[in-house]
Amino acid sequence: MISVVHIGVVGHGDVAEIIATAVDAGTGVTRTSRFPTVAALEAHLGEGEPAADAWLFTDIHTHHEAEAAGLLDRPAAYVIYTAGALQQVLITALRAGRDITRVSIDTMSDASVTRAYAGADMRDIDAVDVLPFRPGLTAADYAAFHRERVAAGAELAVTCAADVAEALAPDTPVVLMRPLREVIDSAVDALVVEVQERDAEGAQIAIGHVEADAPGLLASLSGDFDGWVSMNPATVLVSTRGGLESATRTFTTFPLVDDADLVPGRLRIGFGIAFSAAEASRLADRALKRAQLLGERSAVVMGRHGVHLVHVASEPGGAADKRGGDTDLESLALRAGLSVRNLRSIFDYGRSTNPMTARGLAGHLGIQDRSARRILNQLDNAGLAERSVEPVNGSGGRPAATYLVSIPSTVEAGGPR
Repeated sequence: MISVVHIGVVGHGDVAEIIATAVDAGTGVTRTSRFPTVAALEAHLGEGEPAADAWLFTDIHTHHEAEAAGLLDRPAAYVIYTAGALQQVLITALRAGRDITRVSIDTMSDASVTRAYAGADMRDIDAVDVLPFRPGLTAADYAAFHRERVAAGAELAVTCAADVAEALAPDTPVVLMRPLREVIDSAVDALVVEVQERDAEGAQIAIGHVEADAPGLLASLSGDFDGWVSMNPATVLVSTRGGLESATRTFTTFPLVDDADLVPGRLRIGFGIAFSAAEASRLADRALKRAQLLGERSAVVMGRHGVHLVHVASEPGGAADKRGGDTDLESLALRAGLSVRNLRSIFDYGRSTNPMTARGLAGHLGIQDRSARRILNQLDNAGLAERSVEPVNGSGGRPAATYLVSIPSTVEAGGPR
């Protein structure tokens, strides 16, 4: 049975209309809502209005703005503007008599632009100027880039953002790119699947194995986990994924480990999350063994696809959250389940190639593609990489997954291998 979901489309202009129309026709989508700006979405949520099951943003700019505002508390995606979408713009411009080798383009990567021109059998594109998406750049920044390039001889500005198109329209030749329908459909399908998986995961079993000096005190705290405590033959916390997710603030911190007044002394907890009690218990055993290596007060949460949280109280009443706080290489490697040597090598590779693919990383590390894919998924699970999928050349072929790896500024390049 296919679940039906409510998707909120965030963005304005005719591109938003195109996307909303496509979403309305999506399999499994029962309702859509429209929000012309991120500010409108924030106001809607601030008034306590019912939220959609997922958000679909018209471009990466609005998605990043919503992320910075802390609004992405549910599945969210943005529409990607592919090489195929750019090819359509170039063909239309060529038919209108424009020199498409003298164009300024924003948001897209250099690689996507190169693929678009190569697909049109055009490789002499030295006069094509590209300003890829960069966090922190505003619509005014992109508009200024286009005006500067047009003043220098570009015949056309091509943008992926409605705000930029509106700013340029009065005085600059500009085209607002339209996303390909199959790309919109792929984004909608991915959101529907993610909502389905989230709903299924919420019902997963969470079992915690505990090693504590005062285990009896945990019984009074079981309500915090929306579960119960078994003391025989060992101390076991039993809950659901949803209950544990709430107790750990969406797997970002573990307050119980930090508060020595609640359960004093040694406290190590290993949680496993799975669809069966047997599998959850096995994962909990592994998680507890890992927690035993971390410190007197520590917790590890493991799911079927990797580690969700590694948390250590650095001192009574204080926390050193390995998921969100520490940036030293050893802590990051521990969080991702990788060796320090491999993680350093990945960061070094990422300084020259980021985002990266499994095949590229495999070549760098000298391993098979599937091993590199597993490593990148571990980085994604640990919050150290962001996965995105882009159809090859916009043709609807097998999607190419890329991973944007977050490299903390505190981790120096090179060093011991």
